[in-house]
Amino acid sequence: MSTDGCVRFCDSYGLVCPPSRPEYVALGWSNERPRTMLAADCESSMEAREVLVTDGNAVTASTCIQAVARSVFQVYSPQAVPDGCVVKYGMPVQLRLANPRISNQPVYLASDNATPMSASLKANHQRVFLTTDKDSFLTHWRIEHLDPQLRLETEGCPVPVS
Repeated sequence: MSTDGCVRFCDSYGLVCPPSRPEYVALGWSNERPRTMLAADCESSMEAREVLVTDGNAVTASTCIQAVARSVFQVYSPQAVPDGCVVKYGMPVQLRLANPRISNQPVYLASDNATPMSASLKANHQRVFLTTDKDSFLTHWRIEHLDPQLRLETEGCPVPVS
């Protein structure tokens, strides 16, 4: 947990997606969607009676907004940045599943452009998945300010925990 209110490398977080805004739904700009939390999709491994996250595992949005083994990620740097350093807007980060007991090797959150052959199962949007390939550019993420008008001003500033 953060003591100064800033996100730091090696800290663990749950990634929560807010619900859709009612005014956007009313205007038809968005579909209605509940508040969700990003989690490893363990449905395929549960058929084998064991929860084991593997390379290529899908990621799903769960309506269970509680920290569980498959929904907590640690923030890492793909560059040589010491553990405990403050994460700043615009820096590349990697998100690794925090619990080492549910996978044989570290798995990182990755995303790739949608194509007709590889898109998300239900929405046909950009696919988000877990991979063991730490060096893949698909595992690099950038945290940007929520307000697009403040993104240039906040680049290089510490990312607050929220």
